[in-house]
Formats: sequence, structure tokens, C-alpha cells
Amino acid sequence: MRSGPADLQKCLRNRSHFLRRLRSPCEKCELVRELEESRSTIDRALRELERAGFVARDDDGFRTTLAGELALAEHERHVARLDGITSVADRLGALPADAPLDAALFEGADVSLPTRRSPHEPVESLEALVADADHARVFGTTVIPSYVDLYHERIVEGGMTAELVLSERVIEWLLSRREEAMVATASTEGVTVAETDATHSFSLTVVESKSGGGASDRSVGVMIYDEGTLHGFVQNDTREAVAWGDALFDRLAGEAQVLEVA
Repeated sequence: MRSGPADLQKCLRNRSHFLRRLRSPCEKCELVRELEESRSTIDRALRELERAGFVARDDDGFRTTLAGELALAEHERHVARLDGITSVADRLGALPADAPLDAALFEGADVSLPTRRSPHEPVESLEALVADADHARVFGTTVIPSYVDLYHERIVEGGMTAELVLSERVIEWLLSRREEAMVATASTEGVTVAETDATHSFSLTVVESKSGGGASDRSVGVMIYDEGTLHGFVQNDTREAVAWGDALFDRLAGEAQVLEVA
């Protein structure tokens, strides 16, 4: 009888190290020696993996099948995402349960958290992300003055182009406190500014940097905050994370109103 999803998940959780080893065919005796498992454990594991279709036997011994490779890759991706989410779970408490973040953001991510010794580390990580960017897609709903200076410098003085989607609150603050910088930024060629009604407690930045040979390096960063208090910065350059960042920004930008510079 074919194993159900719960049985397959349990099998992968308990037997994933066998699948990794069996990417190169080997006999039971080799598994006993290399994995330091008992013969009975090896027999039981191979039976479970064969029954699931994850392992097959040929003239060279037992080996991982295509189904096993695909299942192992998905299992490892799942574990990596859970590890990433767990590492910032207490910081995510600042966000509501329906915040539009995706698990792909946390898989293999670089996380910067504020500490007593280094309270500005998240902002420093954002600065490093934007430092060499040629183009940035930015969504923000709260005023963090260091952000203003950072993007003004990179756009007006550094030649970075940008798509800025900002809340009414942020735009009002900029026009009342930093009008000259705001107008200079918005007037720069290659820059658009749009006003959004969204009220998410995080900022989103997707950057693109041109590397040698014309190729592009892309990364996504999310700053988590609550009432102006920074809780952490999550950065990822995997294809899945960047694709999520682009999709979310496209949706937010599509719902925003583009502003004309007066």
C-alpha cells in the first residue's frame, strides 16, 4: 500500500541522511560502516525508503531515485525555511499574523538584530545592501530619519535610480521636515514616488547591482519595526526570495498613486 503524506514526511525526517549517502550507490555493509548504524536499523530504513519509492536497488547496490532526490530537496528546503523563521520568531511578533511575508524570505537569510552594544546594526545592514545598488524598489510606511539620508545620498549623489512607494504619513513628514531633500530625490531622473494606503509594519527593499560582464546581482531586504522601533533586518539573495519581493512590490506599487513633482 502506498504511503500517505504523513508517513512520507516522517520517513524523510528520520531517514534523510540515508538519502544523502545513497546519492552514490552502496551496499548495506558500507552503510553500516559509514553511518555507524546497526544492521537492523539499516534494514528497516531501506525498507521504508524503498516502499516510499525514494530508494531502489541495482547492480551497484542501493541508490537514491529521482523521487528521492526531489523529496529530499523539498525536505531540506522546508527545514531551512523553518530554521530561518525560528531564528527571528520573537521579532516577527511585532507583525500581525496576516502580514504578507513569505517563508522563502527566511531560507538561508542573513539576519541583523539590534543589540545593546549595536542597536543600529539593522540599519547598517540596510546601508550595506543599498551601498552598491544601481536600482532600488522601496516600500516604507514609517519615518526613520537615517533612511531619508541614506536614499537621498544614494540617489542624488550616487546615481541610483529608484521606485519609491511611501505612506501618506512618510510623505507628509518628508515635505514638512526635509522638503528640499524630498524634492531633489523625487526630481532625479529615473526616480518615481508613489503614495500608498498600506500600513504594514515593515519596509521592503529590492535592489539590483550590475556586476562585471553585464550580469545583475539582486537581493531583497525587509526591515521589521513597530511604532518606529527596529526589531530586525532580514536579507536574502535567493531567486525565490527576490521573486517574492518583486511580486509584493508590484502589488503594492499597483495599488499606490504616483505623485508628480511640483
